Amino acid sequence: MKGDRFNEGKLRWSLVHYKSLEPLVRVLEFGAKKYGDYNWQKGLDKKEILESAMRHLTALMDGEVYDQESGLHHIGHLMCNAMFYEYFDAKERDCCSCEYPVMRGVGENEYCALCQKNIKNE
Repeated sequence: MKGDRFNEGKLRWSLVHYKSLEPLVRVLEFGAKKYGDYNWQKGLDKKEILESAMRHLTALMDGEVYDQESGLHHIGHLMCNAMFYEYFDAKERDCCSCEYPVMRGVGENEYCALCQKNIKNE
């Protein structure tokens, strides 16, 4: 006998090949050593993320496999940039119900560090 499961419309994580994510993790580890764990979550400009992604993509297209600074595969840098972009794009879509850092304003006011919306005195 098997219990009922209602998984319609839910993400199918079994479709992901996790070994393929290793280049992404290696770049995140490199960044953590250089800047500290989760530094990227403090905020990145989406245009700069895309520019970085293009530099790594064009390097790959020109036949350069490994990034000169990190020594890691450009695909890992591309994957990180894609993840960073999605992270901040999602933050904008879900703004103020997110975990984005709070900026303290004058007095009791607190503002979303992303959109500057007053969170405390809505």
